[in-house]
Amino acid sequence: YGMGAYRIIFDRMKEDEQQLLMGKYLMDLSDAELAQTLGCKASSIRMRLTRARRTFIKKLQDGGDDNA
Repeated sequence: YGMGAYRIIFDRMKEDEQQLLMGKYLMDLSDAELAQTLGCKASSIRMRLTRARRTFIKKLQDGGDDNA
């Protein structure tokens, strides 16, 4: 996959998943900062990140097909 394919898959994710992944891996925000941004508890950030990563990987494996 090229970077364009990753971007297409990323753009098809839910906005909160995008914010989580960008905040954690591009902006290096702490769990507390992510929680404040998303309006949730800091203790839930780790699980939400895990789910967002899994969603991205599944979409990647499915070729970006939201219906797969």
